[in-house]
Amino acid sequence: ILSAERDVVGKTGIPLLWYEAKVVIISESVARDGVIPVMDWTNRDSDLRADMWMIIAKGNSAAEILKNKSKPDEIVSLHLDDTMKRWKLLSKFPDSRLWSFIDGIASEGKSEAVAAVKNESSKGIIEPIGSAIFKVDKLVGYLDGDETLYMLMIKNKIKEGVITLKNVSGSDTSITLEIFKNKTKLTPLYNNGKVSLIIDIYPIVIIAEVGGTKDFMKEENLKILQSEAEKRIEAEVQYLISKLQKDYDCDVFGFGELFEKEKPKVSENFKKNGENIFVSLKTEVNVHLQIKGSGKTRKPIEIGK
Repeated sequence: ILSAERDVVGKTGIPLLWYEAKVVIISESVARDGVIPVMDWTNRDSDLRADMWMIIAKGNSAAEILKNKSKPDEIVSLHLDDTMKRWKLLSKFPDSRLWSFIDGIASEGKSEAVAAVKNESSKGIIEPIGSAIFKVDKLVGYLDGDETLYMLMIKNKIKEGVITLKNVSGSDTSITLEIFKNKTKLTPLYNNGKVSLIIDIYPIVIIAEVGGTKDFMKEENLKILQSEAEKRIEAEVQYLISKLQKDYDCDVFGFGELFEKEKPKVSENFKKNGENIFVSLKTEVNVHLQIKGSGKTRKPIEIGK
């Protein structure tokens, strides 16, 4: 990498200044082979900042991302920097700083998730599309935006977000819930040689949008909405954990670290036997949803009144 950088200086006659660099974009093919060889210089050189965003180009090369401009004078890296700064508002991709990824892969048994983008050349845009999942330093797969939201929820890193429920209670009404706050509690357990984890999730939401005519602010309907939302979150979280266990064998949640911290003897026994706590783990998900309100109005839009 350094040799290539010096070759550019030879062609331009101008030394490259890296201290204002905003993002590190890595091609999917490079990421699948392993990112350590291309990231060592990025991490080691004193001219580059450790708080740059690390981004994976899904299905594209890094060059294709940088060359896709919706406006002739647009600087793509600045556009990506602005987008990444909004991760708390969207919760569709993770806060993937360079230093965080390097610290994460240094932890034994832990996997990392970083933001993934796709070049939508037909639309003239570069769009974040969720998370790229790494096992050690190799890309093994992806999570979409919705799966990323539930990943952040489990990790206690969600700030805001949106959950949409279709045809609630068999009605023609769809509801959009906006997350304003969340707390997740993880309780590791060990019994008769088996490990398990209780995941208690406490989201606080408001009804942000009602697509239909049924009034879900009535007490009986509100309880139905709460129940259906809790079941939806529980199902999505369980599905996500199962996917990461079976398809990727990647502990992006840090469950193994949790057992090592709170149940070190159990963790040590698994390591001695060459067993993987994350893959063996059974999970129980309990969602305790609070609906705090409904924006500016309590009722759906009524037709003919």
